[in-house]
Amino acid sequence: MKKITAFLLIVLFGFGLTSCGSSNGAHYGDGGHNDNNGPGVESNGNQVVVDTGHKIIYSVYYTIQSDDMQKVIKDINARAYYFEGYISSSTQETDNYADFVYKIPTGHLNEFLDFVDTNDGIGSKRITTEDVTSAYNSIQAQINTLEASKTAYERMLAEDNLSLDSIMKIRNYIDDINTQLKLLYNKLDSYDAILDYSTVTIHYYQNNAVEKNNFLGDYPKFLSSLGLGIVSFLAYSAPFLLVAGIVCLIIYLVRRKKVKQL
Repeated sequence: MKKITAFLLIVLFGFGLTSCGSSNGAHYGDGGHNDNNGPGVESNGNQVVVDTGHKIIYSVYYTIQSDDMQKVIKDINARAYYFEGYISSSTQETDNYADFVYKIPTGHLNEFLDFVDTNDGIGSKRITTEDVTSAYNSIQAQINTLEASKTAYERMLAEDNLSLDSIMKIRNYIDDINTQLKLLYNKLDSYDAILDYSTVTIHYYQNNAVEKNNFLGDYPKFLSSLGLGIVSFLAYSAPFLLVAGIVCLIIYLVRRKKVKQL
């Protein structure tokens, strides 16, 4: 009886250790899943890029108005470099306005947009997508067909019993196929470049510059209105001024005549 009791205790103790080990393993698994999200990614963040198996081109457009435009530009530029992106083009003629076009690896686009969204003063945000799966697959199919034809011609060219005329014709066919393949591979490379790097365009504005520009923009209108008011006043007052001038002239002449008589 004691042996049975001891055996049951050992079994229960071992079961308890197994349960604790399983619990710790599940907790570690959750932690590993969270780490896979990468830096800056939250469960409620941007979900622009979703793996659907399609070839999608992503373009994002922002306007940002900030009290310190230069700092915002510096921070966003640093984040673009952090995700191994780059500045495709930029325009900044004054300290009040700037245009930047970023190329961001599509795999990090959601994370980059999450960071941009943390900035204050976002005036607008527009996202466009273009599905180029059909065009991409069509080019790939043409390449596959041409590659197969090229292989067949190369096998024919390896035969020993070909005439010189046949050899020349086969080589011309291969040259034509190589020309077509070069064009198609260039198109495919262009698609890959656009698909691998998404475009993010940001228009930056300095807040106080917007107010200043509004004032300067209204100033010519103010001067125009003022000039128009003066002209209108003179036009409406001209008859009265003329009558008043004539009356003053008559009074002056009468007084002068009386002075001479005395």
